[in-house]
Formats: sequence, C-alpha cells, structure tokens
Amino acid sequence: KLTSERMMNADYTQKTQALADQRRQLEAQSADFQKQQQAYIQDYAKVVAIDDQLASYNQVDWQTLIATDPQQAMILQQQQRALENQRAQAVQSVTQKQQQFALSEQQAFAKQVQEANEYVAREIPNWTPERDAQLEKFVQQIGIPQEAIGKLMFKHPQLLKVLHQAELYSQLEKKQAAKPAPGAPPAPVTRVGAARANTVKDPSKQSDAEWYRSRQEKQRKR
Repeated sequence: KLTSERMMNADYTQKTQALADQRRQLEAQSADFQKQQQAYIQDYAKVVAIDDQLASYNQVDWQTLIATDPQQAMILQQQQRALENQRAQAVQSVTQKQQQFALSEQQAFAKQVQEANEYVAREIPNWTPERDAQLEKFVQQIGIPQEAIGKLMFKHPQLLKVLHQAELYSQLEKKQAAKPAPGAPPAPVTRVGAARANTVKDPSKQSDAEWYRSRQEKQRKR
C-alpha cells in the first residue's frame, strides 16, 4: 500500500510539473506573440500615416508650382520621394512580419500536433488510424462539425480522450439494446418414476392378477 501511494504521488507530481511547464511555455509564447503583434501594428500604422501624407502631394498642381516657384517645387518633390522611400521600407517590414506570423503559426501548430500525438499514444492504448477514422465518424453523427473541433483537439487533446470514452460507451449501449429479451422460464420436467409411483394401487385394493404382477415386478427389481 505504501509503495502504491508513493507511485501515485510521484505520478501526480510529474503531471503537475508537466502542466506547469506547459503553462510557462504558453505564457512565453503569448508574450512573444504580443510583442510581434505590437510591432506589426506600429509598422502598419506607419504605412497608413505615410499614405495620408502622400495624398496631400497628389493634390499639388506641379506644373503651376514649377512655373511660379521652381525652388519650392523641388523641395516638395524631394519630400515626396523621401516619404515614398519610407513607405517602401515600412511595407517591407510589414510583409516580413506577416511572413514571421505565418511561420510562427505553422511551427506552433506542428508542435501542437506532435504533443497531441504523444498524449494520445500515452493516454489512449491501442490507438490506430482506423480508430481515428471511426471516432471522426462518431463526432459527425452526434452533430459536431469537424472543422469546429479539428484544431481545438490538437490544442486540447484531452477532448479526444473524452470523445473516445463517449464513443465506447455508445457502442456498449447499442450492444446491450441489441440483446434479445429474456423469455419465459422453461416448464418443470415431470419425473416419470414419480408419476409411476403415484399410480401404484394400494395392495389391499388390488385384484389377484394385479397383486401377482406387482410382486413379480418387485422381484425383478431386486
């Protein structure tokens, strides 16, 4: 008993530590994602602000300005080109961050798939691709859209174990419902010897022939 309790405590401690490690990883990933998202928002806002400034240059009558004040026109054109260069750099930064987001999502999803597979192999014995297809069919039968639960099951593989147990219970219910109902109990068997014993007459009421046959029958049985 003491050994069993120690093993249970060790298993509980190990699982608690694993959950704590996962929580720290998720918090770190969330912090990194927030930083990347904030940087992306800043670069995108910069692009929008530059577009607003460039829109004002599109309203300038350049021919008239060059004819009346060529120096001012040159200054404005230089400012316009500088803004266009800044916009190109900001757009490039936004594009790079979008690519980083896509790559981070792919890596995070691949890690979730790996961890989900490890969980299934550890928590659900004898798991096979056929069992996976069978469970997918069960999920559709109970009205859960596959697209709604697909990525969620990779993120929380515990749901897969719950659905696995629910599907096994459903199979058990169907088997029990398919069993035939118990019939009426069989009629008791009448013992022939007992029936014959009940039909033997009282010797005092037998005729001479009956008494003689009864005596002969008893002698044969001896």
